Amino acid sequence: MPLLQSDHVVPAATAPIVEGMQIQVTRNRIKKVTERLPLPPNARRVEDPEMNMSREVVEDPGVPGTQDVTFAVAEVNGVETGRLPVANVVVTPAHEAVVRVGTKPGTEVPPVIDGSIWDAIAGCEAGGNWAINTGNGYYGGVQFDQGTWEANGGLRYAPRADLATREEQIAVAEVTRLRQGWGAWPVCAARAGAR
Repeated sequence: MPLLQSDHVVPAATAPIVEGMQIQVTRNRIKKVTERLPLPPNARRVEDPEMNMSREVVEDPGVPGTQDVTFAVAEVNGVETGRLPVANVVVTPAHEAVVRVGTKPGTEVPPVIDGSIWDAIAGCEAGGNWAINTGNGYYGGVQFDQGTWEANGGLRYAPRADLATREEQIAVAEVTRLRQGWGAWPVCAARAGAR
C-alpha cells in the first residue's frame, strides 16, 4: 500500500536502507462518517410565581427528533482515535419540552454546604428518605417535629418538612443547627462525624 502525505515513517523515507533495518509506518487517516442520532428537545422554561424557587416541574418532557450527524473520524493504523461532529441535518424536528420553574418570592434556598453530612444524618434519621412521614410526629430527612420546623422558618417552604425538598430541609436544618448546635440530632450527628 503506497504511503500518503498523512502517514508517518520511522526512520524517515529518505534514510538509506541497511540490513536488519526496522521500518515503522503509522497510517493516519481522517474519514467522514454519518450516523442517525436522536435530537434532544430544547426546554422552554415557564416561570411560576406560586411555586417555590427551588422547584421545577416538567409539564411536557418533549419528544426527541432525529438528525444525521457527520463526523470527521481520526484513525491511526485502522483504529479510531477520535471524532468530531462537522455537520448535522435535522431529519425529524424535536418537540420542545416545557419546564415550570418556581419564582415565588421569599422561597430562595441558599447553596447547600456540607451536603454529605446532611445526607448521612438523613440516612441515620430517616433511612435517607427526605420525604418520609411515618406518622410518629417527625417529618422529613432530618426528622423535624412540627414546632422546630415552624420556629426555624420552614413554613416559607412547605407546611411540613416531608413536603419540602432536600435543599429546603437543609436550609431549615442549618438555622436549627445555628440555634441549637448539632445536639438537635445527638446520635445521628455524631455518627455522621458532624462537629
